[in-house]
Amino acid sequence: RMYSASLLVCYGASTLAGGWAHQHFTTVDSLNTTKFWAMWCVCVGNVAFASCYMGLIGREVQRYFGVPGAIPLGPWWFWPVFGTYMAAACALGYISFKRPACDIFIAGITQFPSTFYLMATLGLRRWPKSSASASKESPIDLVRLSYRIMFYVGFIGNAPLLPMYPLLVQYSGMTMAGINTLLHSWLMIMWGMQGISLLHLCKAMSSYERKESRD
Repeated sequence: RMYSASLLVCYGASTLAGGWAHQHFTTVDSLNTTKFWAMWCVCVGNVAFASCYMGLIGREVQRYFGVPGAIPLGPWWFWPVFGTYMAAACALGYISFKRPACDIFIAGITQFPSTFYLMATLGLRRWPKSSASASKESPIDLVRLSYRIMFYVGFIGNAPLLPMYPLLVQYSGMTMAGINTLLHSWLMIMWGMQGISLLHLCKAMSSYERKESRD
């Protein structure tokens, strides 16, 4: 639960910082200030660091729901180190901060390893064909198909935004405000699906643990 909540906090902090910066840094000179750099680090750095929580969530999902041995757990510290490295690279200027819209996509690309790690933890498992046939003897049997689909779509669903953005800018005729509204609405839906599906997984683990303690 803490990892899931932290992931959503990263999303929220990034979006809040980006929205605030859009409103208050409207000139070229303002983009060369320390205040903008700080807000830029919060916005882009949280996207880069989100890989830490995604990887840790994937590690827990593999422990409870994954096929034993199919996906390596690896050391716990790997994902925090990876997330910290990417956030530090962001703060030190290795992710540009000359074109903020491009920077956020570059930071998003760094989520590639943790995203596919997450999806593989559930995707490689054989699931009960129906809830009626599920034995409810493991947390796996408590995870419903609709939430698994929501999990897959929510985590991979932001990938199309990278090619969509330049295509919309070049060919759609939409204003930048319209494009930003569309893409951020898309983000809101995908992040919401992530949150709902992760909550369902947490409830499945809690329900199974309560059942085990009673038995």
